[in-house]
Amino acid sequence: TAKVFHFVRQVRASGRSILFIGHNIHHVFDIADRFVVLDRGKVALTTDRSEVKSAEDLINFMEEVAHPGGLAGLHDAGDAEQRAR
Repeated sequence: TAKVFHFVRQVRASGRSILFIGHNIHHVFDIADRFVVLDRGKVALTTDRSEVKSAEDLINFMEEVAHPGGLAGLHDAGDAEQRAR
């Protein structure tokens, strides 16, 4: 990971852009200048690094997108079967 990040930083310093896709938000937060968060294939957030204070802020946003209303927004699997009938 350290070698990849070193390479990415060198390329970025030369003025070129890099598309970095990852699931480890802390790694992505450490290296990215801009974030695009996808939810089910659709853009849920596009923002610059300067607008996000921490990786935890990104994680909190992603959790809210995935589960609106927190745990109250989750449903029992049986509920889905009930609604399908």
